[in-house]
Amino acid sequence: MSDWKCYQLKNLGIIKTGKAPPSSCKDAFSNTGVPFVTPKDMNGVKTIFKTERYLSKIGLDSVKNYLVPKNSIAVSCIGSDMGKAYLLSEDSVTNQQINTLIVNNNHNFEFIYYMWGSDNICIRKKKKFGGEKLARAPVYGALAFLGGKFMQKWKMVGIGGKWSKIGFYFA
Repeated sequence: MSDWKCYQLKNLGIIKTGKAPPSSCKDAFSNTGVPFVTPKDMNGVKTIFKTERYLSKIGLDSVKNYLVPKNSIAVSCIGSDMGKAYLLSEDSVTNQQINTLIVNNNHNFEFIYYMWGSDNICIRKKKKFGGEKLARAPVYGALAFLGGKFMQKWKMVGIGGKWSKIGFYFA
C-alpha cells in the first residue's frame, strides 16, 4: 500500500450537498419521477434502488442544480447513520442531510465506495489530554486517500470552555 497515491475527495470528483424543494413549491413530489433520497432511504444496503418519495417535473425544476448522476456515492451526515455511504442506482436528488461524491472518470466509483465503507475511513480529532484518536468519518471534507487511509480534518472551536465541532471544511 505504500505506493498508493494521496487524493483529497475534491480531486476524486465533485462534492454536492443536497437540497429539498421549497415548501412553497406545490406538487413537488409524486409516486414516480426522480428519486428524492433522504436518510430514511439509507437502509443498510449497498445501492439505493427505491425511495419513499420522488420528485415530479415541478419539484425537479426547483432543485435541478442538485441532480446527481447514478453511481454517485451518497453519505448521510446526521443521526446514527452518519458517515454511512450508499450508491445511487439512478440520477437522483438528495436532501440537505446528505453529501454526495460524483466520482470523476479517472477513478472507479465502486472502489471509492468500498474504501469508504471499510475501516480505512477515519478522521483525526484531538483527545482531551493530547494525542489523536481515529474515528469513522461522518461527512465529506478535506478527506485524503493515503496509504490505504482516508483522513479528514475538521475545524474545532472552544465555546464556553468546551471544544465543539463547528463544521467541516474543504482544504
